[in-house]
Amino acid sequence: MITAAAGSLLASAVAGTIVSTWDLSSNPGNPNPLTGLAYGLLGSQLLWGALGITAFILGIVAVQRPAGHRPGLSAIVGAVVAPLLSLLLFFTVAFIIGWTR
Repeated sequence: MITAAAGSLLASAVAGTIVSTWDLSSNPGNPNPLTGLAYGLLGSQLLWGALGITAFILGIVAVQRPAGHRPGLSAIVGAVVAPLLSLLLFFTVAFIIGWTR
């Protein structure tokens, strides 16, 4: 679960940095060479999302067992909070870098 959250946050930060540098109005026929990297990083969110869904399901299973209440609840909370933080980080980085550019 921690790996999925860290990967998602890192991919969002880098993709937000790349997306904020796009200038589509100046040269629409010649895309930024980092476009493929940004699409790849945003596509990697599918992997991190799948790992988060797995953590969510395993957290539900762990809560059902007597010894797994705390780890199960932490997996459920992490699986719900991590994508929200990732999305917030993406837009925050893109906005701040795009604004100061």
